[in-house]
Amino acid sequence: MARVLIGIPTYNRPELVREAVKSVLNQTFQDWRAIVSDNVSSGDAPGRVRRWVEEIGDPRLTFFQQTEENGGEYLQGRYFFKEARTGGEEFMIILHDDDVLGPDYVKTAIDALTERPDAAFFVSNLHIIGDDGETIEVETREFDDKWGRTGTPEGYIDVLNTHMQTGFTPISAACFRMTALEDSGFVDEDLFGCFPFESNIFLRLGERGTRAWFDSRRLFHLRRHSGQLTNLGFLNVEEIVQNTIQLFERRQFDGENERKRRQLLGRMYRVDALHRARLRDASGARRGAIAAIHYNPKSFKTWLVGGLALLCPWLVGIVVRNRFGPSTYSSC
Repeated sequence: MARVLIGIPTYNRPELVREAVKSVLNQTFQDWRAIVSDNVSSGDAPGRVRRWVEEIGDPRLTFFQQTEENGGEYLQGRYFFKEARTGGEEFMIILHDDDVLGPDYVKTAIDALTERPDAAFFVSNLHIIGDDGETIEVETREFDDKWGRTGTPEGYIDVLNTHMQTGFTPISAACFRMTALEDSGFVDEDLFGCFPFESNIFLRLGERGTRAWFDSRRLFHLRRHSGQLTNLGFLNVEEIVQNTIQLFERRQFDGENERKRRQLLGRMYRVDALHRARLRDASGARRGAIAAIHYNPKSFKTWLVGGLALLCPWLVGIVVRNRFGPSTYSSC
């Protein structure tokens, strides 16, 4: 039994996933078990990755082929969570197939969590890298600013506040304490696909008042490239919008976190109204518009889009179809 399970979900990235795996093999901390899990990639990609993993010949590293139709991050995450529970690992890391760990990342994470048994997970600062693996300094600074990292000192973070206010922690490379995930129930049972898997985990942990440990050193490399779903207009994916609405509708917070929740729901329902108009569902577009105004009545954009969806859903549908085309579904 290893101390940490490192799950590497992969989908149609047979070259990039090699870099992720190599970064695990190069860790100074060696008491790990790693699984490369293919999410029904196309063509010969799964076979290529399987052969490469098997050729490495490290018994700690295995390949697993998901057999269901692409189930997204929820399917992969539930699989890794089950594996870690079955294997008895104390910690779990999900490392995206396009990201890279620094050589001391796992050791630093395990040491920090061992010293702080009340911390639900470990997260460090990061570098943004491109397709070539080189650091992109401008995007790294932009990431720090956008996600509330700029000037944040090493120490405990409140999981709910940091997630609701800035989305402080990406799921990739976060090192979770398994007992914390088990106590939280991991994710909502009825959600699926790719998004909002990441948000679901942090919300369930945060609802229980958990804290995490933040290391301000840049020990991890997050890759930016054109094939990421976030670069493909993920709000154009109806599945993501519906899942996000379900996730936040069933929750309620206090103060600024509640304001953020209502603001987000207003945005999601506004997008849902546009989806419904595009599908020529006039009554659905009106329901979405009313909900958007209910949750975020101070937003000018919400009133503009919502008002048009209420009064002229057919016109909104024509504009959206011409501008964006048909709605799509996610794959990751």
